Amino acid sequence: MSRDGGGVHVTRRDRSRSRDRRGDAAGREPPRVAAAATPPLVVAFVDQRAEAEAEHDPEYDGALDDSAFTTMGRLSSECDGVEHVGLTASRGGEKIGSASLVLVDRDRVRNFHAVCDAESADLQAVGCELFDRRGRAPRPRALCAIDGDLGEGCFAYVATFRVDAPDPAWSDVAVEFLQKIRRMTGRLEGCVAYVPEPDPHYTAAEKEAMPRLVPWRKDERSDAAKRAAAEACERCLRRDMLPFLRCGFRVADDRRTSNKVPTLFCAKATWLEDPLGDEADALVPPPPPPPPVGPSGA
Repeated sequence: MSRDGGGVHVTRRDRSRSRDRRGDAAGREPPRVAAAATPPLVVAFVDQRAEAEAEHDPEYDGALDDSAFTTMGRLSSECDGVEHVGLTASRGGEKIGSASLVLVDRDRVRNFHAVCDAESADLQAVGCELFDRRGRAPRPRALCAIDGDLGEGCFAYVATFRVDAPDPAWSDVAVEFLQKIRRMTGRLEGCVAYVPEPDPHYTAAEKEAMPRLVPWRKDERSDAAKRAAAEACERCLRRDMLPFLRCGFRVADDRRTSNKVPTLFCAKATWLEDPLGDEADALVPPPPPPPPVGPSGA
């Protein structure tokens, strides 16, 4: 629109804008704005040496031990044949996920159980559940039924796995993260194990309601509160398991007890390059029996 000597002249651009605004009234659709493309998921290794240097205080801690890291900046172990790997996932420059793995080269260790125990109690429990002392012969029937030798190559334990994405896209993002972890590490051809965690999936209200139970004190919660806590835990476990099951992980032992979280495992023969959909939820073993209801009820 322009002004000339007090008069108002409508330009071609003004007419076009007016037509756009009248699109619906004239029976025509207004111009569509193309949706912004979703940025790709970028997965990168964590430079654990750089992280340690950032937190290191030479005056208090002394010199940084170079032998504690590999040439690629990964945290090594006091046990020969064990390596720690950290990865992050980001989208559009924002970090939305992280994972940490412990890789055990079974060709370089003599006592597989002892090496796992030296790393952590969690790794020792998983190692003893899945393999014999040498880390070669699988123990659960589910592993024995898999084609191929699960006792060969590297044993990988997924220690932590976190993805910060809203539903319903959370499972898809987690699957993509898992697929890229496998391709990037290149050492997940033997056996990979993961123990699901409910904690990252609790709502704020559920976390607030969680009691701080002390082993030597009686649990004074009502039966209803115990049932609610058990249902929340089961829901969060199922959510954490779903992306792993979609990628081909299987349950090592489907005999659930009230205090036993199922261990998941994956082998080269079970890995799915084309992941399952949400129908993988049917692969989750049934929940353990509910806690007994006392005479107090409610």
